[in-house]
Amino acid sequence: MQNIKIKASQINNLTDARYFAALGVEWIGFKLDLSSDDRVEPALFHGIRSWIEGPKIVAEIGKTPIELFSQVYELDSFDLLQSSEKLEGRDQIIPFKATDLASLNALLPSSIYLLDLEAITESDLYASVSDLESLNSRLNLIWPAPKENKHLKLLLEQIQPYGIEVKGGLEEKVGFKSFDELDEFFDTIEECTS
Repeated sequence: MQNIKIKASQINNLTDARYFAALGVEWIGFKLDLSSDDRVEPALFHGIRSWIEGPKIVAEIGKTPIELFSQVYELDSFDLLQSSEKLEGRDQIIPFKATDLASLNALLPSSIYLLDLEAITESDLYASVSDLESLNSRLNLIWPAPKENKHLKLLLEQIQPYGIEVKGGLEEKVGFKSFDELDEFFDTIEECTS
């Protein structure tokens, strides 16, 4: 994938992890927030981790304090931590919940931000392409994958993001899952970046 980094988030099974690793995504994130009932347990994480090579591994720890997290998981198992808490001496992805486009202007250019844009409709968000281009040119923003293909093409061709986030999901049964929608997403990226 030329110049566009893909983050596969909320991975909780080997099928997703191997699929994304084979596609050469930049990061694979595991939901490890200790306050979450659907987090990946340490044994499952290490089992999945042993099967994949290539992508950087991200611990999606939510609001779990790093001291508590490090009692359950080995910090050396991760290339980056995804946390809203500022962590000294660690490479980090910082989640940012945007309420409007103006709120993005407060971000600092030295960090990587994972945007949560649920409060902004896709139509409103992509209505101001020049503002988005300006923001994207000075910040390392990982954008959520747009729901509509026309917005994905606009994001790729005009805004040219630092990264895009896609999410893993549940298997239909162990080792079996349909990747049709994701295949279409990656085909569009290939088409727009070649």
